[in-house]
This record gives sequence, structure tokens and C-alpha cells, in this order.
Amino acid sequence: LTLQAGRIGTWDWNLTTGKIVWSSRHEALWEMAPGTFKGTYEEFEARLHPDDRDGVKRATARAIAEHSNFRIEYRVVWSDGSVHWIAGQGEPLFDESGRPVRMIGVVMDITERKQAEEALRKSEERFQLASRATNDAIWDWDLVTNAVQWNERFQTLFGYQPEEIESGVESWTNRIHPEDKGWILSEVDAAIKQGHQFWSGEYRFRRRDGSYVAVFDRGYVVHDQNGRPVRMIGAMLDITERKRAEEEIKKLNLDLERRVAERTAQLEATNKELESFSYSVSHDLRAPLRGISGFSRVLLLRYADRLDPEGKDFLQRVDAASRRMGELIEDLLNLSRITRSEMHQKPVDLSSLAKTIAEELQHSEPERKVTFLIQDDLKASADPRLLRIALENLLGNAWKFTLNRPSAMIEFGRIEQEGKQVYFVRDNGAGFDMAYADKLFTPFQRLHSLSEFPGTGIGLATVQRIIHRHGGKVWAEGEVEKGAAFYFTLG
Repeated sequence: LTLQAGRIGTWDWNLTTGKIVWSSRHEALWEMAPGTFKGTYEEFEARLHPDDRDGVKRATARAIAEHSNFRIEYRVVWSDGSVHWIAGQGEPLFDESGRPVRMIGVVMDITERKQAEEALRKSEERFQLASRATNDAIWDWDLVTNAVQWNERFQTLFGYQPEEIESGVESWTNRIHPEDKGWILSEVDAAIKQGHQFWSGEYRFRRRDGSYVAVFDRGYVVHDQNGRPVRMIGAMLDITERKRAEEEIKKLNLDLERRVAERTAQLEATNKELESFSYSVSHDLRAPLRGISGFSRVLLLRYADRLDPEGKDFLQRVDAASRRMGELIEDLLNLSRITRSEMHQKPVDLSSLAKTIAEELQHSEPERKVTFLIQDDLKASADPRLLRIALENLLGNAWKFTLNRPSAMIEFGRIEQEGKQVYFVRDNGAGFDMAYADKLFTPFQRLHSLSEFPGTGIGLATVQRIIHRHGGKVWAEGEVEKGAAFYFTLG
């Protein structure tokens, strides 16, 4: 029963007659039905793997020659081509004269063990290859015996020779920086005792030359079938360069924060100066201009009979120039406010906003025939007040530059370009020469004379600043006497 339970067969070889007797279990191991083995060595050898036949012969011959037992592992090949491993043991028996007369023994199927050994060998081979491929020092800590094994990378990373590396856990603990040792060992001990599977930490580790490097270490706790921690496997990576880079980034960030703070302070000082300047312009410059304009008109009204045509013309020019200067100052103040004002973004119905501005323009000059084409359901997230100013300038420009068209047309809509939503205001007015397109958004730059179209040259500069504050961009396309189109995005 013991032999059957262990898949063990027996054999008895008469060395005088050459007859071999196998048990039925032995025959089964050779894929033979009970009683079918013919009892010859040739039949036995025919089932052996070709590479193992000589080895079996040498083992039996040596046992007879040395009067000793033998053990050997070999392979047998079944009829389906499958290979099975056998462990064999034998003992030669001798007569009174010392002549070998018999040999007896047992065989056992060890295929599963061999397969497990091969799987383990391949696993260890993969582990070794992985160990060589990685930059990590891989360790294996037996929690029962406290023995620790390291891969070759440990020597490369830290400069130690194999004979200098202790076999126990002290190969690790003795090299942890004194300031880090206490909390690292405490964390690892807690991870093991509390049943955690994983642990990781960053600390300093001593090289052979006495210097310390920063390492990132992580481990996996292996438990037995009873849940007891028996092993911990992990990997240690040198992160010194990463730590240096982090320190450098930290220094750069601190320097950047300092420079930003300085720049912010400078901008705040500049803004205060601009506010003071704006106040001065608003109160100190506009008041005299109002006086000049007002007195000019009074002179024209009260002393018209005493002025010749040339004198009247001079006073009208003074009045017009002072009013134009007042408009210019007002536009500059608006541009300054737009640059400095706080933004409040919210959903804006651009279609409704454009229609309101169009109605206001039509009410201002009801005699003009202008067709507005405004696309419905155009919505965006923006500052409503600033966006109204931008659209007032763009639609107002289109209104102004279509003055000489008997059938003017102004269009507001949206298209898609390269996956972005692009809004546009298009007209069929005076247009412009694309050679001067880069000047359109520069303050005080004009492509048409005042006698043709009034204005201060601030409107498009104001539009550009509003669009830029929304994270977008604005550009224009046009052709002389064939109209213009202004495009903008909103971030």
C-alpha cells in the first residue's frame, strides 16, 4: 500500500540470467499494462530517453564494481511523446565468492517535482535578469532567521564588496543614517506587526566611502498560511539626483516667487502712478479744455456780429480741437480702466448683446440703411461689461466705415477654426490695405483721415486689451473698398 500510495514501483534483476521482474506499479510508470513487460534490459532501455541511456549504464556498472548502492534520475518517453522523470535506487547482491548475481531496487515518478524545479529555475532566472535590468538594489529578508540577501546591484550602487556585506539584517540597519534609523525601523516594525502588505520610505543610506545617498525603499511582506509574516521582499533605489533636482526646483521656485513679488510690487506702484495720472488728467486737463470749448462757443454766440468769417472759422476750429482732445482723453482713461479693472466672468448671450448694440446704432442714425445679420444662440463665458465695450467698438467701427455704402451690411457670427470657436464682425465698408494690418490695434494709429471718418484711434487698441484679458487673440482681414472682417477668440 505504501508503494502504491507513493507511486513507487519495484524491480528485481537476475544478473546471471538477465531476467528482470517489474511490479505492476513499475509497469504503470512506463505506460505499460500489468504483466506486459517482457523482462529484458533491451526493452527497459528502449523506453529510456536517448540522452540518459549511457548514464543509467554507468550508474549500474559503478554500483556493481564498487559494491555500493546507487541513486539516479532519468527520463522515460511514453508512446504519446511525453517525457516523465523517474528517480531510481538500486542495490547489487553478491554470492559467497563475491560474484554479482542480483540487483534489486525501486523507482518513483518525480515529474511534478522536476516541473516545479524547472519553474523555480526559470523564475529565478527571470528574477536575475530583472535584477540586472533595474537600477534597484533588490533585497530578500527572512523574518524567521533574520538573514538578508541582496542582488548584485547593491554592490554597484553603494560600492561594497561581497565579503563586506553581512548576511543578516544588520547589512541594512547598520548603514541607515543615524537621524533616520529610529523612525525607519519603527515604521517597518509596525508594518510587519500590524499585518500590512506594503511599506515604503525615503531615507539616507551609507555608501562604502562613508558618504550618504538618498534612497527610496519599498517592501512587500509575505505571510504563511497561518497569516504569520515570514518574509519581506523589496527594492531600494538611489534618488540622490532626484532630491538634488527637487532642491534646485525649490530654490528656483523661491527665486521666482521673490521676483514675482518684486514685480507685483512694481506693478502696484505703477498702477498707483497711473491712477494718480488718470485723476490728474480727469480733473486738471479736462477742466481747462471744457473752458476753452465753452468760451469759444460763447464768443461765437455773443460776438458773431463783430467777427469776420475768418475769425469765426478760427473759433470753430478751437472748439472742435478742444472737443476732440476731450474725446481722446476720455478714450485714454477708458483704456486705462479696462487694463486695470477686475474681471467678473459669467455666461454672456453674445447674440442678444450684439442685437442691442445694433438697435442703438440704428436709433442714432435712423436715416441710414444698414442690414445687420446676427447669428442666433451665440453664448460665451466672459466679463459682460468688458465684452460689451469690445462689441460696441467692433460693431461701431463697422457702422462708421460703411457710411458711404447705400446698402451697408454688417454681420456678427461664429465659425470653427482648428477646433476653436472664432467670433467675427464683418462688413462691406471701406476696408483697409492688409500691408498696414499690424498697425490696426496700436493706439493712435489710423488708416483713414479724420475728414473721411472721425475717431481717436483708441477703439481697436481697447478691443485687443479686452480680448487678451480673456486669454484670447484678435486679428483682422480686409481689402480696400471691399470691406473688413475682425476675428477674435475668448481663450
